[in-house]
Amino acid sequence: MHQRSLLCLICVFVFRDDRVS
Repeated sequence: MHQRSLLCLICVFVFRDDRVS
């Protein structure tokens, strides 16, 4: 598994959550 991919996914989720909040 690619760690970077996971990090990117988490980053996107956090970013979206931050924008929605």
